Amino acid sequence: MKSAILRNDEGFDILHNGVWRSFRDTKEAAFEAARFGKSRARDELVELVDRSTGVKLIMLEDGRTG
Repeated sequence: MKSAILRNDEGFDILHNGVWRSFRDTKEAAFEAARFGKSRARDELVELVDRSTGVKLIMLEDGRTG
């Protein structure tokens, strides 16, 4: 069983228009949350930030990343 305590460099942040909205600890959960957020707010810029690398991915309307 994995520890519930995460370090600052683990997990994924979800941003809407550059504002932090949510955190997910797994990649799958982060992608699903970002897809859902984009489906609810199509005009907003929805980004996923990998805390371990700092890489930002933009969620597109069709559920892919760009």
